[in-house]
Amino acid sequence: FRSALGRQSEILAQKEQEHLEKLKRKLIISAGLSAPVFAISMFMLVFPGSNLIQLILTIPIVFWAGRDFFRGAWDLAKQKTANMDTLIAIGTGSAFLYSVYGIIIGVPHLYFETAALIVTLILLGKYLEDKAKGQANEAIRKLIGLQPDRKSTRLNSSHIPLSRMPSSA
Repeated sequence: FRSALGRQSEILAQKEQEHLEKLKRKLIISAGLSAPVFAISMFMLVFPGSNLIQLILTIPIVFWAGRDFFRGAWDLAKQKTANMDTLIAIGTGSAFLYSVYGIIIGVPHLYFETAALIVTLILLGKYLEDKAKGQANEAIRKLIGLQPDRKSTRLNSSHIPLSRMPSSA
């Protein structure tokens, strides 16, 4: 039983680590793409093609790094319910679509940085949360590993496997 539990624990730990690495990769790429979009917008760096650069840099942030938010929102919409994924998808989607529309009609201020930074900051929060959960899970796995296989009795100093001990002992 313990060896099977140990194998399952190792598999689970490996899946957690893979998920964390994938999330970290998304976060780093998203942050790297968000920085120039933020700089162009916040410092009002207007030059030929600046709007197009913001659009091109924001597309992978919203639709690749933020894809899970849209998927989650869509799945919940089919069930006629909502959660934070819905709020994130609506907020980032609205900012992105308004900005694309703004490029078409010539609006002076766009909100690509809003869409990019919302996704990036939410990914940062998810990464930190999942990392903390993984550390807590690892600590629990180590504690379970410390559980003894046998129990000593006081009467005759014999060792009895825990599986054979009565539950009231």
